[in-house]
Amino acid sequence: LWQKGRLMFKAVFIGILTLLLLIPMAFISNIISDREQRQKEAYNEVSGKWANAQTLTGPLLLVPYVTHATDEDGAGVTSTHNAVFLPDSLDVTGSLQPEKRHRGIYEVILYRSALSLSGRFRRMDPGALRIPAADFRPSDAVLVLGITDLRGIENRLSVRWNGTEKSFDPGTPDAELIPQGVSVPVALDSGSIAGTDTPFSVDLDLKGSGTLSVVPVGKSTTVHLDSPWPTPSFTGGFLPSTRTLSEKGFSSDWTIF
Repeated sequence: LWQKGRLMFKAVFIGILTLLLLIPMAFISNIISDREQRQKEAYNEVSGKWANAQTLTGPLLLVPYVTHATDEDGAGVTSTHNAVFLPDSLDVTGSLQPEKRHRGIYEVILYRSALSLSGRFRRMDPGALRIPAADFRPSDAVLVLGITDLRGIENRLSVRWNGTEKSFDPGTPDAELIPQGVSVPVALDSGSIAGTDTPFSVDLDLKGSGTLSVVPVGKSTTVHLDSPWPTPSFTGGFLPSTRTLSEKGFSSDWTIF
């Protein structure tokens, strides 16, 4: 009986001790949750006045075309749609300069970037999309560049299109395809349709917070980024092909086909 009593006493003592230990653990858990929430609020406050995380999509070439149908009464109905052409090659190079901001005890990492986008579009082939040439509208073509937060643009944004400088305007003609971004009309001539490649280049000074992402829309896409930030985190669907990390910063390259 004495042995059973000792075992029972130990079990009760351990149970009470476990319950007592759960109390400070609950306090610590609440403190951690509160700190995480406050850090998130600090990040949202600072990035909301600067610019949010940025994602670049494009440039893409949108060429309108017309389709023909008949309604229930047999009357002819025409609709306008956009044929989307991706660049045959896309090269993105740039540097990121991190900046720190503080809200109380919390630190928020922001960045400024100087980016150069270049590449070329191959000749347009409406036949490959089964679009009759008569329904194709190359003179109304629009070049679109998706940018998540337009507040981050810090330069007068333009594109050098086939040797001619053209200025972008805010907004995109197809919000379902590119919700946020800039666009510019680029009337295509007969050479762009018949078989001449069209080169382009864009210089973009862009600020943001947290992350900078590039969507690899080219048939071949290369990205080179460097920065004095010594502890980057590489996320997304593709890891760098090569990267160099040191106390002075990082340099990374992506090659995607």
